[in-house]
Amino acid sequence: MQASDLSGALIPAARYLGRDTSGLVRVEVDGAARHVVVTLEDGWRRADAGHGLSDAILTAFTAATTARLVAWAEQAADHRRPDDAPTSQHAKKPDAPSETFALLSRAWSDLHEYRHRLTQLHAATTTTAAPGRTVVVTVRAGQIAGIELEPGWLRTAGDTEIERLTGRTLSAALGELARIPERVLASCPDLRAVLAMQQPETDR
Repeated sequence: MQASDLSGALIPAARYLGRDTSGLVRVEVDGAARHVVVTLEDGWRRADAGHGLSDAILTAFTAATTARLVAWAEQAADHRRPDDAPTSQHAKKPDAPSETFALLSRAWSDLHEYRHRLTQLHAATTTTAAPGRTVVVTVRAGQIAGIELEPGWLRTAGDTEIERLTGRTLSAALGELARIPERVLASCPDLRAVLAMQQPETDR
C-alpha cells in the first residue's frame, strides 16, 4: 500500500471548477489533485493589463481545490457507518503473536519518525518552475501559496501558452506534494508492512 492510498479511495473521480472574482480566469482541478487546467476568458488583458493575473489564477485555483475538498468530505461522510470495522479476509498477517507484537512495536516507532519527517517536509517552502522561470509556483506549509508570472514573458506570450505553462507548473507542484508521503514511507519499512497487512491481496 502506498501512502496515497490512505485517503485516495474516497476521492471523487471528477473535475472541480474555480473562478476568480472577475470571472475571467477559470481553473479546473481533477479529483486526485494532480492535473490542473487554466483557462483565460476573452478580455482578461483589458481587465487588468496583466497586472494581478497571478493572484487571479491563485484565487481560482483555491476555489477549485476547496470545491474538491468539500466533495471529498461529503463522500467520506456518506461512506462512514457507525458499525464499520476495517477487516480484510485476504490480508497477509504474521503467523505468531510474538511476531505480530514485534512488528507492531517497530511500526509504532516508524510512525513517530514518519510524522516527524512529514511535518518537516510539509513545513518547508519550495518552488516549482517552468523552463526559463516564466512561471514559478511556491509551496508553503503543504499548500500552493503563490504563483509568479514573469512580466516580460506575460506581455508577449499568447493565451494558450500562458494557460498551458501555468497549468503544467501547478500540476507539477501538486505532484511533488503528493509524492512527499510516499518518499517518507519508503524509509519506514515496518510501518509500510503493517499498512500492507490491511490491504486485500487483490488490490496489491
